Amino acid sequence: MTQCKVPANGRRELKERCRQGKHEGARNAQHFIQRLEKRKQEALLFLRKKEVPFDHNQAERDLRMVKVKQKISGTFRQEDDAEAFCVMRSVMSTLQKHEKPVWESLQRLLSGESLQTILHSS
Repeated sequence: MTQCKVPANGRRELKERCRQGKHEGARNAQHFIQRLEKRKQEALLFLRKKEVPFDHNQAERDLRMVKVKQKISGTFRQEDDAEAFCVMRSVMSTLQKHEKPVWESLQRLLSGESLQTILHSS
């Protein structure tokens, strides 16, 4: 496995800052670089496989639509509205993660079919 190339002057500066104790974050940066060098293949897997996300922050992606809704309408009028929106977003996100057709699945849900049945059907 090839090593990730960090500019030599950057390495020297990090080592010097760590040695002098001048910058508290320098040691963290140094450890971060070492972890990236050791796990380069895993860190860059998203470049080779399109199904691998750039980050692992699925929760942030799931909440993004709530923030968009808040920005567009200003806010939710009632707490019940916010809860209903979150439930719907959660259901749609789950359907997408299970690669189920969202619109058709929502129609099935509204006709009384359970989410478990829809998720486990082929």
